[in-house]
Amino acid sequence: MRFTVEDQAWFVVGFDAIDARATDFTPGSEDLPVVIDTVNRACGVSLPAMLAKEWEETRWDRFATDEERSLLKGDTLIHTDVHGRNLLIDTGGRGWLVDWEWPTAGAAVIVSGCLAVQLVSAGHSPASAQEWVARTLSWQEATPEACAGFARVNARMSRWFAEMRGENWLKAMAEAADRWCEHVTGR
Repeated sequence: MRFTVEDQAWFVVGFDAIDARATDFTPGSEDLPVVIDTVNRACGVSLPAMLAKEWEETRWDRFATDEERSLLKGDTLIHTDVHGRNLLIDTGGRGWLVDWEWPTAGAAVIVSGCLAVQLVSAGHSPASAQEWVARTLSWQEATPEACAGFARVNARMSRWFAEMRGENWLKAMAEAADRWCEHVTGR
């Protein structure tokens, strides 16, 4: 984002334009190293301290126990919708994470956990997804309890949305979240 201008009737936001394509998350894709690099760069962006409390991540709270909820708190700027149409690769091979509709502050493990579910949904086995997310700094710095806690909470939320809306893509995401959760928790 380069600028914003607003008056009583309009709110205008100016962005850089990039010549880029969607990213392929499927097994064997040559895009996967760029995905990991982009996630690592995004998780390394400093969140201004004044926004940490204002942007506190809460969307999983109603699906979490008190202990799990505490595992999801943090001061990392997180993007929770990391998928092939939101992670673009420009003509120079650099990744761009776009569609920051709901940026929040939370535990960095949320980003790698969301990525893992997307990888499983794209055809990776949970073990293959873990091999990839293990390359993210957010996964490397997370405790096993935080990884498992987020996987459980995300699976509960994904199932709830799939049942509530009944849309096929939500059912597929819930299935991927369940498979990831079973892998991470050993259940």
